[in-house]
Amino acid sequence: MVDVSEVVVGSCFVTANEQVRRVTEITEDGLVGYEARGKSFKLGEKAWHIGGPTKSNWPDKATFAAQVVRKVRCDWDPDFE
Repeated sequence: MVDVSEVVVGSCFVTANEQVRRVTEITEDGLVGYEARGKSFKLGEKAWHIGGPTKSNWPDKATFAAQVVRKVRCDWDPDFE
């Protein structure tokens, strides 16, 4: 879990199963939209895809923060740390 203050647009986080999530939007009421990719970054920007729930089911900041393990660089790849 990360601190909710770290959840800002453009920041990236990794989950326990090494999915990387990049925050793309935070609504006025604090819901978090994100895109996701697998752990590999070999495809570069092409690796990203809309991977979160539909907008009506976006998590709030606290839920998003609880779903991730730590903040990482957006080009993070465990094979090249």
